[in-house]
Amino acid sequence: MPRTAVSTVPRRKTTEPTIWVVGYYPGYKQAGTPLSTINWQAYTHIYHFSVGVNPAGAINQTMNSITQQFMTDAVLAAHNAGKKISICVGGGGDSETNWASAIGATYRSTFVTNLVNLMTNNGYDGIDLDFEPATANDLAGVYASDFTAFVQALRAAMPAGKELSIANPGSSTLATYLATLAPYFDKINLMTYDMNYGLGLAWHHTSLYKGSHTDAGNALPSANTKVDQLIAAGIAKSKIGMGCGFYSQDLTGPTTLYDTTAISARTQTAHKDLTTTSHKRDPETGSPYIEGASNVIFYDDEISIALKMQYLRTKLIGGIIVFEITHENSSTHPLSNVIRDIGRKGYL
Repeated sequence: MPRTAVSTVPRRKTTEPTIWVVGYYPGYKQAGTPLSTINWQAYTHIYHFSVGVNPAGAINQTMNSITQQFMTDAVLAAHNAGKKISICVGGGGDSETNWASAIGATYRSTFVTNLVNLMTNNGYDGIDLDFEPATANDLAGVYASDFTAFVQALRAAMPAGKELSIANPGSSTLATYLATLAPYFDKINLMTYDMNYGLGLAWHHTSLYKGSHTDAGNALPSANTKVDQLIAAGIAKSKIGMGCGFYSQDLTGPTTLYDTTAISARTQTAHKDLTTTSHKRDPETGSPYIEGASNVIFYDDEISIALKMQYLRTKLIGGIIVFEITHENSSTHPLSNVIRDIGRKGYL
């Protein structure tokens, strides 16, 4: 009788923590893509994106339209769905100068108090830090002392059971620094999207693997490389999350993968608005791309997201973050359904 094929992929033991799936939900999309359209079964956590920082430690709720009503509605909807929800602070549109001031010695205590009050008074289950305006090296360099003191004070002020997470772009330098802060964080999530900036050729923006090509002798950025940097720095796998983007990076100038033509323009398109069905797939990374007459488009699709979910199993890291969940079709949920369906098979 022929043997039945046995998977060699390691499965999580029943005593191991469940993989988390974090969906970022922006306040500025809340009116147009209401909470009722969220594919709740696909996510374990929602991160409400996001409030900003004022220089004296006050909270800027207008930056991404996080109104009081939006907070009340989002927390109620998440809890009714049996999900945790954190309030995110920061983001790419926030001010580096304001952050630097707020985490400094003068205003740090005020900033911490305001964040904790925002979380507790509105029923959030945690705080997600996104000091995105600072480069990876700046956060681990000129801001390191103040940011460390801020994280320590914030963790100490948060009630028991509340989660503290951080989103970061990843680098070997940053990984070494974040390892010193790992005891204070529940989740250390990598923003492994928008990874094709500053290169000399056209490359995927959210690739799982680096492939064999190089950029002037340097390895191309990938999620796997950034995950390995955190692991090598000594951060527990159970705290590490990687990212996927529900949107594309559209580069004008180059017309195919690895094209060295200068980029004259860059735009983003939500996955639900991608209209071209003819695409190619990088055989080395599994990432899809679309070639145009004067542009090339890089994005995540159902197959590349499935590969990332499989990667979570083999790598045994903590989870995955999605930026952002309103970028997919809110009726058919083609991307988050992949996450949901793989989860139903017991992988999560």
